[in-house]
Amino acid sequence: MATGSNVGWDYPFKAAGSLANAQYQGVYASANDTVNLPTGAVSPCVGVLQNKPAAAGRGATVRIAGQTKIMCGGTLTAGQTFYMAASGWFVKTVSGYQPTGLCIKGANSGYPGEGLIFPSYLISVSSAQTGQG
Repeated sequence: MATGSNVGWDYPFKAAGSLANAQYQGVYASANDTVNLPTGAVSPCVGVLQNKPAAAGRGATVRIAGQTKIMCGGTLTAGQTFYMAASGWFVKTVSGYQPTGLCIKGANSGYPGEGLIFPSYLISVSSAQTGQG
């Protein structure tokens, strides 16, 4: 289980719909200053949802940089970079995808791990860092 301090830079958005079951999942910026879970395709990740807004228009606190819990969509280990999958869960970065952050406490699929979230334009990842050759 994740045990870190969960400190970072949060931004106040509004939920595009109910995100009551999406805490610690990745979200993307949708229309009118709202955030939502991706639907069927990988969207640019704006950050990690920190709360559980239960309806459209409710406040959605999004961690856009710093330490946070993350929901793992596959096994992640400390030191691996990850990105937001089409489900909103986080998976190990593979070739062709821009990482969202760095895993600092690993977890198995379906469980919360911990990561450091960075704005994607600040991350430069070589094949040696991702394990892809």
